[in-house]
Amino acid sequence: MYQTKLIKTLKQLSAIEFNRFERYVQSPYYNSREDAIRLMAFLKEQHPDFEGEGFNTQLVWERVFPNRSFDDAHFRFLRTYLMRLFYGFIAAEENKTDGHWQLQDALYALDKKGMEGLIPNMILQAQERLENTTVGIERHLHQFRLNQFVAEHSFTEANRTKKKDLASVLLPLDQYYLIHKLRMSCSLLLRRQTAVEEYHVLLLDEILQFCASRDLTDMPIVALYYQVWLLLKVADVKAFRNIKKLLAEHQLSVPPNFLTEIYAHLINFCTRMYRKGELRFLGEMMTLYKTMLQHNLLFQHTSSAVHSYKNIVTLGLMLEEYDWTENFITTYKSYIPAEYQEGAYHYNIAHLYYYKKTYGQALSHLQRMEFIDPFFRIGHNLLLLKTYYECDEIEAFIALCGTFRTYIHRRKNMPTSRKQAYFHFIKFSRKLFRLKQGKKKSADTIRKEIENCNLLVEKKWLLQTLARDCKG
Repeated sequence: MYQTKLIKTLKQLSAIEFNRFERYVQSPYYNSREDAIRLMAFLKEQHPDFEGEGFNTQLVWERVFPNRSFDDAHFRFLRTYLMRLFYGFIAAEENKTDGHWQLQDALYALDKKGMEGLIPNMILQAQERLENTTVGIERHLHQFRLNQFVAEHSFTEANRTKKKDLASVLLPLDQYYLIHKLRMSCSLLLRRQTAVEEYHVLLLDEILQFCASRDLTDMPIVALYYQVWLLLKVADVKAFRNIKKLLAEHQLSVPPNFLTEIYAHLINFCTRMYRKGELRFLGEMMTLYKTMLQHNLLFQHTSSAVHSYKNIVTLGLMLEEYDWTENFITTYKSYIPAEYQEGAYHYNIAHLYYYKKTYGQALSHLQRMEFIDPFFRIGHNLLLLKTYYECDEIEAFIALCGTFRTYIHRRKNMPTSRKQAYFHFIKFSRKLFRLKQGKKKSADTIRKEIENCNLLVEKKWLLQTLARDCKG
């Protein structure tokens, strides 16, 4: 019972959401089955953990059907029935928060029923709601549907003599189409850069020509995604500047999910430019991250929170913004999912102390990571190995070299080239440690080996450490 789709779904609901769903199930308009209501009442007692002693299939059945022998087929049907009700519930909740669909569907329903007397007031309500909606790409689609309805129907003598201009009817649809066409084209272009796949996007050349030749001042989101396309296609620094300018002018009119996506494109561009040796783009990247934090565009999705947290800390340390980074680590710790929170915090604060050369504190935090999730495991081992090196912890260093190598070897899904990069790091770090301990070998020979090794992580650290500790 605990592993069923129904229970996994209900576990994700807050107490408020669960109560709303229960009221939905209790409504005779949506549900006429008493057994579904009884099952929901029992599940409410178990929410959100569903781990009580009485929570197993047999005992749940006895609570819902106290005078009936167990029927597995019926119980499966009832769970499936509740899931269907849940799909209806989340659709109704979404419709309620949007509101535009509800009003416009009502217009078409009134027209179908011939209730023309109610339609003019409903049109006014729909238009007023749209005028009060300043953010959202779907606004263009809603405006088109309303314009289309008004253009195709006449409900008063005044309307019959003053039909809406069809060109203005199409304008919101054109914007909606252009935005989504360019947005999806950018996603396909990005995918093409990481996979050997070819895509033909119908009418894309014509759309790009239109954007290049037209003043898009009245279509800021179209302009944004056109510039994003240029950014991805030709790595255009001018497009990078244009996007930042457009965001500064129109950020409040762009939906948050689109903003997050556009900022991600800018950050990825900065990463590519930095890897080409353009060091100034590290600062650009940090400015973008700080802007996203300021507008609450990060940590909206728990699945990416750990990655964003680590990336921002790493960037702050590279820029030597130690005070800001320490404040960030502490302030945003609570945004990390509970199961990763302590591990993420100790890893990143250890990374800060390592950069500040307070290796004892770094080691203390690294050793407090009792649970290391897969995302941090490799980074933890790399940082711990470097810290052992700095602290001259000989036995711990040698032992970790062995366990780290075994861990990499057992990662079946890791590409061979990536494994080799870690194996080479372990090999060279051991050579550096032996040199540091006075073992005789030419540092120049090791330096050349490191420089000529293509599959190698932390190459910069190895070369800098060699130059500092192992001259000769």
